[in-house]
Amino acid sequence: VGSEAQARLDALTPKLPASFRFDWRGVLFEGRRGTEAPATVQLTGDLGGLRYSAEDAARRHAALELLQRRHGPRFSRTVGNRLLLDVAEPLDGPTDIKRIVTTITLALLKARDAIDDARPLVAGFG
Repeated sequence: VGSEAQARLDALTPKLPASFRFDWRGVLFEGRRGTEAPATVQLTGDLGGLRYSAEDAARRHAALELLQRRHGPRFSRTVGNRLLLDVAEPLDGPTDIKRIVTTITLALLKARDAIDDARPLVAGFG
């Protein structure tokens, strides 16, 4: 059964651009693999809502400072006051399912510290 499942996975070639959603460590991610060169997998994680100053000024200030840092993963804020994490990872080699999943995993591992830094800034707030 395992070898048959592996053969089916190996035969799958995603139609590009591919888009997908998944949850990792309580964060909803949307991802896509475009057709542009160089090939990348781009992920956007919705980390949660930001507090307003009247609710928790210190937490909001810390979250906005995190937004100011532009090294490594990139943070952004939506019109609805939600904190997003945008990461991209080069997709080297063939664009089969295994390569895409490996690239997603690598991107998430690289973004793990940024997610951990942001988590207490949005904790308990939708």
